[in-house]
Amino acid sequence: MFNYFKGHVIAINKTINNRYILILEVGQIGYEIQITSHLAQALECQINNTAQVFTHMQIKEELPIVYGFATVQERDLFRQLIGVSSIGAQLASSLIDGLGFEQLIQAIVSEKLDSLVKVPGIGKKTAERIILELKDKLTPWYSDNLSSTTEILQELQVTLEALGYENRAINQVIKILITDESLLNILELEQWLKRAIIYLDS
Repeated sequence: MFNYFKGHVIAINKTINNRYILILEVGQIGYEIQITSHLAQALECQINNTAQVFTHMQIKEELPIVYGFATVQERDLFRQLIGVSSIGAQLASSLIDGLGFEQLIQAIVSEKLDSLVKVPGIGKKTAERIILELKDKLTPWYSDNLSSTTEILQELQVTLEALGYENRAINQVIKILITDESLLNILELEQWLKRAIIYLDS
């Protein structure tokens, strides 16, 4: 099982099924990795640059499919979702893409059926099953890992706005920063701010 791939972003292609395929060159081999639209948008400015993507591989009809995620936490959430009966990889990916990592966990933990059923392919019964099977598993994770990072990102946004940066640029750089695994364990605003300014001023 591959934990992550780190290499050069060659291209991001959109298929006829509206899925995004990242071509990542690692050791002179080009890997096809299916990613969410959010990660695709974040990686668009990384073409020909190095990126790290956390992966999960499935074998479907004897063909391997590699799914890529911005963070370990997002990849682990994906694995929790596909463990729910009747939730396949594509539907799990749609949930993460449609609601976003934070909102999806919050919807499950807080039993917000109305948020889950907004995702295409998720009906009321499926949403209830997701909550039933995952709420107890995700509640401790939500409390321990999500709140601190959320606070840092909120503080980072406010600080960058105060420094005069435009919201569009700030949102773009935050999407890049949350793909950096080395930052996710750092709860000091100063370190996030330094990295953000490097991107914004480049």
